[in-house]
Amino acid sequence: MARLASLLALAALVVSSSPVAAKCAMSHLRPSIVTSAPIVAGGGIVVATVQARYDETDEGDAVQPTWRLDLGGTQSAPKIDVLAPGLAVYRVPSTAGAASLVAGKTVLTEVTTSKDKPAALAAPTITSIVHTRTLGRRASAFTTVTLAAAPPAGMVALVLADAKGKPRSFGLVDGSTEVTVYAHHRCGVVPNNTVESRPGDKVTLFWVDQSGRLSPASKVVTITGTTKTQED
Repeated sequence: MARLASLLALAALVVSSSPVAAKCAMSHLRPSIVTSAPIVAGGGIVVATVQARYDETDEGDAVQPTWRLDLGGTQSAPKIDVLAPGLAVYRVPSTAGAASLVAGKTVLTEVTTSKDKPAALAAPTITSIVHTRTLGRRASAFTTVTLAAAPPAGMVALVLADAKGKPRSFGLVDGSTEVTVYAHHRCGVVPNNTVESRPGDKVTLFWVDQSGRLSPASKVVTITGTTKTQED
């Protein structure tokens, strides 16, 4: 019995001292308001689900049922349209000149409504879409869109949809001609109902502007990509 106990202890020591991937920090999601300028009449406040730091509280995704729209001191539940998994717009009545989005007593953002007639949005022009998956202990997956030109002014997100137009995932826009529309880092999490596209999938894309308007869809594009295994 003593010999058996010694062998078990040795086995435990070998297992505990063998190289392993570093422990992952707990991942969270939180809603982030991405509308920052006057919105068009009938538009709304765009909210995106983003990764939170490991030391932040998990606040959930873009749809927050307890948030309220404040119009001149009168609060009500806003109409929320889901544009993609993790991306939503809180509609502001077209007759409102100004509005605030609030959580309890906290004012999250204030917007005004522009009376200018907005120009129609154009569909994205896509050069390529590449999906890269890395297998192994540090598994990850990314879908990156290369645009023919920089995003038009006022765009806040690019949505990836299937060939029939059903949204799968999205990426926030920063002015670059490359937009990551799907990102699943090692130990990370993605918004509920997000779909990972794969090489060979035929997809379309559309813009979302800061008022929550949607552009026409791009031409159907076939995703290319690679899968590799990380040995470390």
